[in-house]
Amino acid sequence: MRIALLFAAALLAGCTAVPTRPIEAEADSTPGVAAADRPVIVEAWRSSAHADDELDWLATWPTPEGGTWLIATAKRTHQLRVFDADTGAVLRTVGARGAMPGTFDRPNGIAVHGDLAFVAERDNHRVQVFGSSPSSCGRTPCSACSIACA
Repeated sequence: MRIALLFAAALLAGCTAVPTRPIEAEADSTPGVAAADRPVIVEAWRSSAHADDELDWLATWPTPEGGTWLIATAKRTHQLRVFDADTGAVLRTVGARGAMPGTFDRPNGIAVHGDLAFVAERDNHRVQVFGSSPSSCGRTPCSACSIACA
């Protein structure tokens, strides 16, 4: 028993060892690339704070009109937030808390394929399918399924 305790203490002591080289230097430098040659990502926009929503998963969705939406799941408010992907403006909020089609209980995943968005809900234990236009709803299992109409 004492040997096991000594072994465990030795393992823990090894985990607290000081690194031999600074971690910051690794993250700040790229071997062989001068600072002036590093790519810079310019921020296009920043949304306003939505602390009450607990925004989580994001997906982009091409609109029927040729634009792009950025859709975020809002777990705490049981909704989807739809932003204009070019400007960051909030276009609409979709859903409310519930178990009916078009309502959510902690939506926490979203994926887009073609003109359909798939929203996973943690507490309703389901995936809802939404269309980008009312005409796409004929192929989905729910009747209240258009984010465009919400």
